[in-house]
Amino acid sequence: MAWDPAHRRKVWTIKERWPVWSGTAVTAAGIVFYGNLEGWFKAVDADTGKLWQFPAKRSWAGRPCSGDRTA
Repeated sequence: MAWDPAHRRKVWTIKERWPVWSGTAVTAAGIVFYGNLEGWFKAVDADTGKLWQFPAKRSWAGRPCSGDRTA
């Protein structure tokens, strides 16, 4: 979901069947990357919500890393 904080409104939304657990990566060019549990890797234009997707054939899930690789 993209949110316009100045106008306090939602700009666009992408519906997903399951929760997105992968996190996102956002570029300075305004492209948002994420993957979903159904095996799609997706790229979204942050301004328009236009979606591109690639069937990666694996589910995407991640968690924040504390930097301690022993955990």
